[in-house]
Formats: sequence, structure tokens, C-alpha cells
Amino acid sequence: MRLDTDLKVTVVARTVDDAAGEAFDKGAKLLGLPYPGGALIEQHATRGDVRKYVFPRGIPEKADLRMSFSGLKTALRYQLEKMSDAELAADLPDLCAGYQHAIIEQLVAKAGAALDRGVYRSVGLSGGVANNRTLRQRLTNVALQRGLPMLIAEPKHCGDNAGMIAFAAWADRDLPTGTAAAPAPSLTVEET
Repeated sequence: MRLDTDLKVTVVARTVDDAAGEAFDKGAKLLGLPYPGGALIEQHATRGDVRKYVFPRGIPEKADLRMSFSGLKTALRYQLEKMSDAELAADLPDLCAGYQHAIIEQLVAKAGAALDRGVYRSVGLSGGVANNRTLRQRLTNVALQRGLPMLIAEPKHCGDNAGMIAFAAWADRDLPTGTAAAPAPSLTVEET
């Protein structure tokens, strides 16, 4: 999303199906992990090998900024159907690592592609998925590579849409001088 100087928000990328956080939670359910499952996937992934289970990326073309996570969940389900309970238990860290990697790499690749197409003053990250430490680090690297400040909501503020809205207002105060925006309750969102 881009906030123009005339206070118009433009959506530059979106998912065509599930949100990334939803993909984490639905993947966790398939893996037998309780809700909310994103944090548990991350926890198991820290002990896993991202190369053991390679999951697909929806819409991998850089020219297309849309994302898709439904095929990823289906690929996880098909993988799990081939495994015994003992194999699942033994390979849970590797499955989580590969699954998490597929979600994060899609987000990071699309964010980088979007940043390369326009002029931006910062990169922001909020919402429940912003609690993921790997995503926080990877997206920070993308911002730093482009010389942009990275604005990340504190974990205690990541979790629901109200938190994301509050973060947007909070992050605005940390922008470089002359880039702050005044509140605009009637702000519209347009598609590119």
C-alpha cells in the first residue's frame, strides 16, 4: 500500500485468496497444531531445514504483484496425506520450516518487487503475521538494501486489524521531516 502526498492510499499488491496469517493458521491446523498456529509454526521452524520440504509459491512471477496462498495449503495437505503419524512427528520442524519459508519468501519477493517499481519513503509491517521474527528480519533486509527506514509494530500491537490501523498512525510519526500525513477519515483506497 502506498500513501501518496495527496493522502490517497493505493493498493499496489494483494492476495487473491487467503492472507498470509490465515495461511499460517490453516497450515498449523493441518499439522495438528492449535489456534493461533502461526507462532507455533515459527517455533518448530527454528529447528527445521527449509530445504527438506520445498513448497510452491503462488504467482511466482515478479511482474505480477498478486500473491496466493491457497495452493501452498493444498500442497501441505497432500504432503501430510503421504506421511504416517510417526513421520509427521519426526519431520514437524522441517515441514514447518519449509511451509513458513514459502509464505515469507512470497511476501518478501513481492514487497521487494513493489519497492523497485515506485518511490517510497519507508517500509511498514503490522498485523498478526508481523510477529514472525523471520519475516521481520527478511523484510528489514529488503528495506535496508533500498536505503529505506523499516517501521515495524511492536509484537504486543500485532494481532488484529485495530492494531494495524493504530500502527499506521504510530508509524507516521517516525517518518522523515516533511512526510507526515494528517488524519483523513474519508481516505479512499484505489486499486492500481
